[in-house]
Amino acid sequence: MGWPPPYGYAPPRRRTSLTEIIHIFIGTVLVSLVIGSFFFDPLNLFTDIATNQDQIFLFVLVSFLSAPAFILHELAHKFVAQKYGYWGEFRLIPFGVVLTMISILSPFKLVGPGAVMIAGANITREKNGRISLAGPITNFFLIGICLLFVPLVPYIIAFPGSESRIPFLVILAQLNAIIAVFNLLPVSVLDGKKIFRWNKTAWIVSIALSGSFLIILLFFRFSPIIWVFMGIGVLIVAGMIFWNFFREPKGKKIEIIDASEMPYIQSIIRTSSGPVPAEKPATTSKSVLVSECEQCGKAVFLPFRCWRCEGFFCYDHRLPENHNCPSLGSRTQP
Repeated sequence: MGWPPPYGYAPPRRRTSLTEIIHIFIGTVLVSLVIGSFFFDPLNLFTDIATNQDQIFLFVLVSFLSAPAFILHELAHKFVAQKYGYWGEFRLIPFGVVLTMISILSPFKLVGPGAVMIAGANITREKNGRISLAGPITNFFLIGICLLFVPLVPYIIAFPGSESRIPFLVILAQLNAIIAVFNLLPVSVLDGKKIFRWNKTAWIVSIALSGSFLIILLFFRFSPIIWVFMGIGVLIVAGMIFWNFFREPKGKKIEIIDASEMPYIQSIIRTSSGPVPAEKPATTSKSVLVSECEQCGKAVFLPFRCWRCEGFFCYDHRLPENHNCPSLGSRTQP
C-alpha cells in the first residue's frame, strides 16, 4: 500500500505492509550511517582497511547501535496513531533521503529520511501532539533501560585518538538522547513543532529533560552503580511524563434523559455541594444528552449532534468542517 491510503480506509489497530518494511529498512540504514559519521570520518575510515580495522569495527558497531533507537522511535508514532484509529505507516521522503545521504559525508548533519504518515478523520491538534511526543518518550525509556543494565554489560568502547573509555550501553543511551533532542526541535516537520503547538508545557519539559540527559551522558563519567541510579531516575521521569500527557481523562457523560427531566438536570448542574436534588422522575423516553464536546472536551448541556458522524459537539464545533467530520476526510503526518 502506498501513500496516501484509499479514501474511507479503516485500518485495523495494528497493521504494517511490505512497503513500510522496505522504507523503514532504508531509513534505518541511512540514519545509522549518519550517526556513525558523528564519531568517525567515512572517507578516511575506508581508505586503508588494513590499518583501520579497529576503527571500522567501531564505526559499524556505533552505526548498528543507532538502529533500535530510530526504529522504536518511529514505531511509537505508528502505534499511538493506530491506537486512535488512524492509518499510520512509515514512508521515506525523497528530499529528506537526499539530505540524509549528503549528511553522511558532510560536517553538517541533517537526519530525516522519512516520517510516519497518518490519515484519518478527526485528527485533532491534541492527538497529533501526543502521537509526536510518543517518539521522544520512547527514547527516554530506552535511555533509562540502557543505564539500568550498564553493570551487566561491562564491554567498554575506547575511541581512537581519545582517552575516553565509555561503557557500551552508555553509548546507546547517548544515541537515544541525540535522537530525542533532534526530534524535539520546534522546526519544520519535526516532532517538536507539533508538540509545541499542542502543549507548550509538554514541549518545554521534554526538551529540557532530553537536553539535560544528553549533556550528562556526553560530558560526565560515573561508576556503574551511579549509572544504575540515574537509569532508575530517567525511567521514573519518563513514566511521569507519560502519565501526565498520555492519560486519557475519563468521560463525564450522563445517561440519555427525557426532556421532561430538564429541571432535575439543571438543578444538578447548578448544585456543586449541598442538599441532594429531588429524586429523578421515572421515564422511558430518551431524547436529551448531557455530554462533553468530542472536539474540545467542554461540558455541554443539550449538545448539538452531527447528522453525518453522529457525534456530539458544542455550539462552536457543531458544523462538520469545525470538528473534522469523517465525511470530509483529513490527512497529516506526525
